[in-house]
Amino acid sequence: MYFTSPEWLIGLLGWAAVALWVLWGRRPQTWVPFLVLWKAPAPQRQPRRRREPPPVALLAMLGAILLTLFAAAGPVIPSWRGYGQTITVIVDRGLSMSGQTPRGQVRFAQAAEALYAVIRENIPGVKLVWELVPGGDAGVGADGLARVRATSGTGLVDADALQIAVRQTLVLSPDLVLVLTDQSLGIADSRLTQIFPDDPLLNVGIDGLSVRQDPHPQAMVRLMNHSPLNRATLLVRTGDKELSDDIGLPPDGQARNYFVDLPAAGDVVEVQVRAQDCGALNHQAWAVHRAAWPRLEARGALPPQLARIIEVYRRRRPPQAGSNRVSVTASMQAVAPGDLAVIVADDSAHGQPLSLQPLVVAKGPLSTADVDWPQVLGGARAHPPPVGDWLPIVSAGGATVLAVRTQPARQVWVGFESADFGQSVDFVLFWSRVFDWLGQAGPDYESGTVGALGGGWELSRPAGVAAPAGEAGLIPGLYRRGDGAMQALNAAPMPATLAAPGAWRQKMKSESVVQARRSLSAALLLAALALACVAAATWLPAARSMWPAPRRQS
Repeated sequence: MYFTSPEWLIGLLGWAAVALWVLWGRRPQTWVPFLVLWKAPAPQRQPRRRREPPPVALLAMLGAILLTLFAAAGPVIPSWRGYGQTITVIVDRGLSMSGQTPRGQVRFAQAAEALYAVIRENIPGVKLVWELVPGGDAGVGADGLARVRATSGTGLVDADALQIAVRQTLVLSPDLVLVLTDQSLGIADSRLTQIFPDDPLLNVGIDGLSVRQDPHPQAMVRLMNHSPLNRATLLVRTGDKELSDDIGLPPDGQARNYFVDLPAAGDVVEVQVRAQDCGALNHQAWAVHRAAWPRLEARGALPPQLARIIEVYRRRRPPQAGSNRVSVTASMQAVAPGDLAVIVADDSAHGQPLSLQPLVVAKGPLSTADVDWPQVLGGARAHPPPVGDWLPIVSAGGATVLAVRTQPARQVWVGFESADFGQSVDFVLFWSRVFDWLGQAGPDYESGTVGALGGGWELSRPAGVAAPAGEAGLIPGLYRRGDGAMQALNAAPMPATLAAPGAWRQKMKSESVVQARRSLSAALLLAALALACVAAATWLPAARSMWPAPRRQS
């Protein structure tokens, strides 16, 4: 037996002192026929004190106090070799535990089998409840182990979800909790034991991928090395092109960026690293061309500087099939309500001189905070905005010089003219931002991180791999939807450091675990007995003693 709150046992010292005082005897009692005899002279002798039981009621109260102290200390009675006990096993399906062992087995499945063998040998009577993170309840005993073996790994790295699952289990279960993970839990509890795979992680994986087209197609690959290896092969595929390069790896536990120039960039860029490691889900990564540059159309006569920037934009960012069409015009009448368009102020009309005080630049939805507006608007002239519900983006001297609206379509109104603006660097920056926002053009390529997807998504690459029902998005790969949309989800970055393996087998064989401590609600039982003693003390006569009173002498 052991106590969960042993500090309450210090009250036993006070209880023992009171009990000793109560049990200590009083002067001996002598029965006489009547009180006159007490007046006779008697020798004065010191009476001998002896232990004497107190009245039953007082003894019951002492027992109630004793039982209450023990109940407050939280007594726990051990069961024998686990019989009647339930142990919860939490299995981490994260990226590091989803790597492979040298024998080609998933690391969390190997750790689960090793743990099951140790428990069957040392605690045969225990009931094992398996829980997957993510995944939830996996079953009990051998059936639960079979499901753990059949479960695929994920590319997730979510230490918070694992900690929440462990803390909830510790609150709900009074028994032992075992966690199969190589992550640092940061939880201290006597009932918690962390189980590590037998083989250390040996992995060279992709931590990140980004692809750009300007100024020339290029891919940046970030590799994390969790191995003593120093060489690997990096492959990049896009369209019908494949590039291969032998690269040097960073030291164990470190990451490095690698830049690869691409001859062209297709709709999908796929990267793969090949190394003499044990394999993991972060050996491949994908990037999908998401946003196409808009197709610009000039309507009517435009200022020469604006016409030139349109031609440059078309050459540097050519449109593709499905690109949004954006009209550029100086006439509001040339724009239909549903057109994506930019309307510039008609320089044939005379604008009003513009004051720079106060100058207000809004944060969105069209971001122009990096434009040097005081220089751009110096000496500029402003024109009144068109009729409609427009949101001011830039205002100077109380006059709106740039406004946007998103309904019924994205449109931009540029209400200022400046002779020097076309000669500045801000001119190119400003119009590129306007065209990109109207055409909803964003990054050339997008790569997401694994996470649960909604319905309708199917794993397309890697070939031959299927995502279980309800787990679309947890396995790294290229996903497709019925409408043709694609989404690239890559493994989360691998942690730079993992928890140091512990001697969990020795701990599982220790006497405290073999006995498989289990609370039998002893505190409630003792509290009930204490209440019974109080009731007995109340019911019994206060003067009644455990020993019968001596008979009178006639």
